[in-house]
Formats: sequence, structure tokens, C-alpha cells
Amino acid sequence: MGEEELRAFQKRIEAEEELAEQISELAVEVAEDLALKKRLNQFRPEPSVSWWTKPAYRVAASVAVVVVCAVLIFQMLGKGEPPLFDQYFQPYDEWSYMRGSGEQDLLWEKALRSYQQAAYAEGLALMKEVGPEASGNVPRYHLYMGITNLSLHPPESLRAIDQLKRVLSSENSFADPARWYLALAYLEASDTEAAKQHLQALIETESALYLEKATALLEQL
Repeated sequence: MGEEELRAFQKRIEAEEELAEQISELAVEVAEDLALKKRLNQFRPEPSVSWWTKPAYRVAASVAVVVVCAVLIFQMLGKGEPPLFDQYFQPYDEWSYMRGSGEQDLLWEKALRSYQQAAYAEGLALMKEVGPEASGNVPRYHLYMGITNLSLHPPESLRAIDQLKRVLSSENSFADPARWYLALAYLEASDTEAAKQHLQALIETESALYLEKATALLEQL
């Protein structure tokens, strides 16, 4: 609404008491939904004073309506479902610690504890220090490296893809989680077709852990 239109609207409110009352009621209803009712109440006079007999209150009410409507439109545009990646991504929680006593064993355990405590940057640095061979299980190492990259803010999806593809390059017990997180990594990287391929693979193999989630996500893509 331009300045001239707003001025004309204010004059109508000043001249038409019924319109002013309707707008006041509308403004209060909208404000309740937006938690702004408290702010609008400052425009109300004491009960003994007729609110709409004073032009200043009418003008204030019209301005309040414009502001409230603008806020409402802004919030409506800003709302919506979060990205699919954010809806489905959860850090892998099937961690297992090595019980060795060597220096690299203890370092790997420390890295996983950092991961478990959501200290992903610290965990990633420790994992790099350990290295895949010294971790005791190369596929597991790449799985955690990939998921940890996805857990960062913002996610390092391309690095995660590289790590998770390495898990799938050989037969191992981490194929299903690797494929699930690889699908999410491709989704985060805006490669929807690649994400679909890995979700379909999880469905075809009837993955016990990811069948339901893979089916639901695929239907949304």
C-alpha cells in the first residue's frame, strides 16, 4: 500500500466509525495469532473514554493493521516445511568403541566420543589424525567420516559423498547406513536423481533399518 493509499484509508477510518470498529476487531484477532495483542493494547484508552471519538486512535489503529498484516504476510511466506535433508537427517547412532589399548585405538575412541557428544568438528579432526588403516575397520572409518561431514553446519555434502562411496566399494556390514546417508548427501548436494537411486536400492534390498524412511523420502522426491 502506497503512501497516498494509506492516507486515504486512514481518512475512511476516521469518517466511518463502523469500519473503524471492524478493523479494530480484525487487528486484534490477527495480533492474537501473532502474539502481538499486547502491543495493540497500548492503543486502547481507559474504559471510560470512547476510543473512536479521537482521530489519533483511529490513525494508530489503521497503521497497526497495516503493520500486523505485513508481519502476517511475511510470516506466511517465511513458513513452510524445512528442507527434506533437515527432516530426515539424524547422526548415525550405532557407534561402537574399540577396546584396544594402543594409542590409535584410544584416539579413535576419543573421536567417536566427540561425535557422540555432537562435537563434530573435533571428532572429524581426530578421525583424520587416526586415518583409515589405523582405525581397525576401514569401511566403518569412511562411514563415520562421511556422516560427520554431513553433521557439520553447513554440511560438507561433497566430502561426505566421497567418503560414503568408499564404504560401498567393498562388501561390508555398513552398506545400508552408507547408502542411506549417501542418498541424503546427494539430496543436500541437489542431486535428486542420484538420491533416488540409492533410496530405491534400499527399498529393493528391504533394508531393515531404512526401508520405511527410504520409502517415505522417495515418495516426497
